[in-house]
Amino acid sequence: MSFATNIGLASGIDFNQLISSIRAVNSRPISLILNNRSLAEQRNSAMEQIKTALLDLKSKGDALNSNDNFLSMTASSTDGNVVLASASNEAVAGDFGVKVLQLAQTHRIAAQGAVDQDSTAISTGAGTFDFKIGDGATTSVEVTNGMTLNQLRDAINAEDANVRASVVNDGSATNPYRLVLTSEDSGSDNALTIVNNDTNLNFSGTTIEQAAAATSNQFDGTITSSGAYTGANTKNIIIEVTTAGAVGAAQYKISYDGGLTFTADDAFTTSTSAVDVTGASAENVLATFGAGALDFKIGDRFTIDAFNPLLQQA
Repeated sequence: MSFATNIGLASGIDFNQLISSIRAVNSRPISLILNNRSLAEQRNSAMEQIKTALLDLKSKGDALNSNDNFLSMTASSTDGNVVLASASNEAVAGDFGVKVLQLAQTHRIAAQGAVDQDSTAISTGAGTFDFKIGDGATTSVEVTNGMTLNQLRDAINAEDANVRASVVNDGSATNPYRLVLTSEDSGSDNALTIVNNDTNLNFSGTTIEQAAAATSNQFDGTITSSGAYTGANTKNIIIEVTTAGAVGAAQYKISYDGGLTFTADDAFTTSTSAVDVTGASAENVLATFGAGALDFKIGDRFTIDAFNPLLQQA
């Protein structure tokens, strides 16, 4: 038993209770502080939640502060595989049609004609035939001495370089076989460019083939073609006599599409001087006749092929 307890027994005072009470009174400020701290932390937590909610509300309010969200328009296509559609908020409601005026085309060029495709040489030595598509890499094909049209065609196709080579007989009376190169992908970005050409094929300049007379003609004189063709398209020019007679008297009409349509009868007169048979278009395809033993009869025909290597623009 402690001294304080003994004293409490002697005096009748419960000092232990008194000391506990004093300690409780003295610790109350600390309890109050701890309680206030807890309340403050709860208030801070609540304020953070309110702040987060207000920021979220502001963000949503800012998103609503745009006409695009209230005046937005949508567009749809009846065939999304052909036409894709989109609309801005300034679009006008309605139904609209799309008319295709021109489809993207592949680039196609051809060389001047050759007499045949499998025996006449198109090169006199070794070298290369180089080409490229758009801005792509250059493809190089080996050219051998005596190579033919068919051999060059096969060598190009073996490269698998997005270019298709073919040999076409265009039906011309002279030099009918042409090497045609076609880009496999359409559009101007896929234009075909010849980078180097060690053959005698011409893919860049226009040519005028030698004039040819029909085997059924009465006229047994000569016809010579010349000039530097300036036209944009290849033309199969047909001369057909409409007024019989000698050179200088006989007259003829002209077809520029292989005989589908003709000019008026007697539009041109045969001459021993060079005459531009393209008439008003003045594309510089000249024909000169030389007299023979037999004069022209009505219906005598002659052909001249004026060739432009560009068959189809990309």
